[in-house]
Amino acid sequence: FNDDNPYPKTQFGMINFLELKNIKIRHYKEDDGWVYVGIDFTDDDDFTQDYNCYKTFDECVDTSIIECMCYLANSKSRI
Repeated sequence: FNDDNPYPKTQFGMINFLELKNIKIRHYKEDDGWVYVGIDFTDDDDFTQDYNCYKTFDECVDTSIIECMCYLANSKSRI
């Protein structure tokens, strides 16, 4: 996520950046809070699913973005 990226450094911008790299994040409302799943559509792989329930949507989104950015960083050929 560098200066050449067309998206702003916001939650929405980072999610759009991940989508350019074929990584989608799905957020789901549960009774106790929010959960997420990170999906790599290049390999059709649900590479992360957090079973913690986050009290707020923003906390869930922030955590999911960090997790997916780390996954992408470990896939250096796709950066």
